[in-house]
Amino acid sequence: MKTLHLDCSAGVSGDMILGALADLGVDMSDLAARLRHALKVEFALECETVTDCGIAARHIRIVLPEQDHEHDHHDHLSYTEIRDLVASGDLPERARQRSLDVLLRIAEAEATVHGTSVDEVHFHELGGIDTVVDICGAMLALEELGIDRCTASRLPISHGFVRCAHGTLPVPAPAVMELLKGLPVFDLDVEGETVTPTGAGIVRGLCETIGRLPEMTLERVGYGAGTRRGKTVPNVVRVFLGTTGADTPAESVIEIQANVDDTTPEVCGYLVERLLTAGALDVFFIPIQMKKNRPATMVTVLSSPELAQDLVQVIFEETTTLGVRMGTLSRQVLPRTTHRVPVGGGEVRIKVAHLPDGSERAAPEFDDCAELARRVRKPLLAIQQEALRAYQESAED
Repeated sequence: MKTLHLDCSAGVSGDMILGALADLGVDMSDLAARLRHALKVEFALECETVTDCGIAARHIRIVLPEQDHEHDHHDHLSYTEIRDLVASGDLPERARQRSLDVLLRIAEAEATVHGTSVDEVHFHELGGIDTVVDICGAMLALEELGIDRCTASRLPISHGFVRCAHGTLPVPAPAVMELLKGLPVFDLDVEGETVTPTGAGIVRGLCETIGRLPEMTLERVGYGAGTRRGKTVPNVVRVFLGTTGADTPAESVIEIQANVDDTTPEVCGYLVERLLTAGALDVFFIPIQMKKNRPATMVTVLSSPELAQDLVQVIFEETTTLGVRMGTLSRQVLPRTTHRVPVGGGEVRIKVAHLPDGSERAAPEFDDCAELARRVRKPLLAIQQEALRAYQESAED
């Protein structure tokens, strides 16, 4: 399976990812021509090699045609306008769905930060055509490289301030922090913005796992540079392109277990919420019998190695257990994609798992179906069935 791993240890942005993919061999002139045709927008891509802290990397600059700024609407596009632009574009299906997933992630973060709905979000930095090109260009480049699966390293938290349409904000910007919730992060002693909303959105919406480099046969390495040059840390993102075999575990996970004999179902439910919010991959309970025939509950948590100690802390805070057991497991996961289908006046995400034999297993997103069922006052089961039928019909087209 062709796998791309994003090494974001120095930061990540849309243009850095696009530059790294160019360094892997994607022809930016040809990519720009395909995007202009697909999105019906005019722009050019300039690609140059720069040196940052001794590392040669590709830097991408998006050049837009001169326009009458009084009538230029591109800098203040709404999320729905951007979504419709991409959805109606002539992109390969997987590239379109990946682009829409990333855009929705960013829109949801912006809506949360500004206390509004996704449909009411108007972007400034994101609203420009340049960011749409960053996202759609990266997804189209992934198709050209034949990438089936993407992963990423943990993300850095820098310090300082950044100027944007909303004024001067601390970094990471509030929307970035919203996107980073539940992901492993670390402190990087660099002043200025290292992770942009577009970069965080791509990692959040595209990458299946965040953490260690998966075991792979390494084929190529690419470097993409940001606009500013690093002083002590290179302002570049590094990408690893390789092949992971069908027998190779996708990742290592930590299993955390604790026995609790004096808790209530309500506390267990609250514990699940806290653990999942803190980044747990899975949480489940098993009824057990302890010494002196005391009924008890075994709490089992699956975690990435980076978040294990944080989740142990949650268990100690929310239960009366005096200790936990921990072990390392190998977890193999199926590659997954997300599609969106219209259903009865709304939209439902469909998760599609791709099996080794080439077949698919599709399932509608429960939260989307439940929300739509409440809104249109139809049975949940009916909404789920309609969503599956809509996906199957779209897949046959």
